[in-house]
Formats: sequence, structure tokens, C-alpha cells
Amino acid sequence: MLALFGMIMASYVRARAESKPGMENCNVGLFGRLEKLLVLVAGLILELSGLVEGTLVWAVILVGVASHITVIQRLRYAKQVLSQYPE
Repeated sequence: MLALFGMIMASYVRARAESKPGMENCNVGLFGRLEKLLVLVAGLILELSGLVEGTLVWAVILVGVASHITVIQRLRYAKQVLSQYPE
């Protein structure tokens, strides 16, 4: 649930920020879609190969935490950029 909520919120914050006048691109943050996908695929491959047990669980946890950090970074960036434009 942590990872799912974080991933949805990261996309939502980006979409809402980019819908405001003055915000052209809000593609900032620790993890984008590609990074999240790569971490999950790497965790799945390691889990299925049998080399390391529990890597998929840790990959999902990492994606969840990183997604929430990305949400915070995007909110701060959007606030900084949009504060220059009065409503």
C-alpha cells in the first residue's frame, strides 16, 4: 500500500502542478517512472533467480519510500516556482 499510494501521489502532484500557469515541467525528484520500474524488475529478477531471498519485498519498500520522497520534492519545487506567479 505504501508503494502504491506513493506512486499514485507522485503522478498526481506532477499532473496538478503542470496544470497551473507558469509551471511548464515538474519532472523533478529522486525516482521517476523508469527508476521505479528498474528497481522492481531488478528485485524480481534477483528473487526469481534464487540468489537473494526477499529482494522483491525490499524493492517494493524502496520504491514506496522513494516515491514519497519524490512527492515531497515535487511539492517543494512547485511551491517555489509557482510562488513567483501571483494568482
